[in-house]
Amino acid sequence: MRLFPRTWRRTHTDATQREDSRGPQQAVLVEGVVQPSFCVDFVYTWVNHSDPAFEDARVRAQRDVSGAPLAPSATDRARYEDHDELRYSLRSVAQFAPWVRYIHIVTNGQVPAWLNTLHPKIRMVDHSAILPASALPTFNSHAIEAALHRIPDLAEHYVYFNDDVMLARPAHITDLFTENGLAKLFVGDHRVPDGPPQDQDTATIAAARNARALIMDRWNAAVPWLFAHTCHPQRLSAAQEVEMAFAPALETVRHARFRSNADVLVAGYLNHNACFLTGKGILTLTDCAYFNVRRLAAPRMYRELLEKRGTQEAPLSMCLNDDLHPGAPSDFAERLSAFLTGYLPEPSVFER
Repeated sequence: MRLFPRTWRRTHTDATQREDSRGPQQAVLVEGVVQPSFCVDFVYTWVNHSDPAFEDARVRAQRDVSGAPLAPSATDRARYEDHDELRYSLRSVAQFAPWVRYIHIVTNGQVPAWLNTLHPKIRMVDHSAILPASALPTFNSHAIEAALHRIPDLAEHYVYFNDDVMLARPAHITDLFTENGLAKLFVGDHRVPDGPPQDQDTATIAAARNARALIMDRWNAAVPWLFAHTCHPQRLSAAQEVEMAFAPALETVRHARFRSNADVLVAGYLNHNACFLTGKGILTLTDCAYFNVRRLAAPRMYRELLEKRGTQEAPLSMCLNDDLHPGAPSDFAERLSAFLTGYLPEPSVFER
């Protein structure tokens, strides 16, 4: 759990003191030279756990699944629960990033009742538009993330959001991409462990291990760290190169209906490595608040974020992660709702 305000807001000196056999590297990024001339899209994935048809399909698929053992978190109900995070994330976009071109919302055909689908920036994308019929229905975010670059009319520069990630202060294109279009790849503070997946790995770690093996085989180099659990700037051309280079692996993960240790982490690791190693992105840092809303520390995090709202101390983004946690307070959902309405109280143009 990342405890705010311990974030990636660091000085250039701190940011360059990573482990490197050649010694500390000089910070060379200079910004404010030209205005970006490219458009940027945002991409969201969303599911409605309260839909009886979705739950019936999930139960049937879980009963019929075969092949690789499921990851321990694959069927956790918290993975599918909706606490209206998407509504508030879109409020953050309307308030803090009005320059976005299109917002692509990827779902299994579900549409939030409150969403204004007639707004010209909103593009609904059904899973069937990016995944083969033989892979549907899917309940595996890794499978969906392995196909996001197939979204019709997707910009070369796009940013992938989970629905529990939202902006927390005004954002500029140059918070996400350099002025000449390189993706800013936000390095995290945890290393990808060496070797193949282990039984105790989380689904994310296992999928990152598998992705790194592919990367090392092709480029003989890989970014050793996981990337920050926040929004993910992407380059369409890099994702398409990943598609061509690793087609069999991507096809396999797309057909995994639930998370397993055989998955590959595409949007959050494989694409970033391809971007970096082919000169389409740079490794950098960001300031984000990431924590589990079911933990006892969550109310303190809410207070600190609200205190910093509207100030220069506010992080660029926040991820209000929801994972099952023993001992979670019974009112965690009510506390989350109160925080969201306090931080982003004004309805957006994306709501009915």
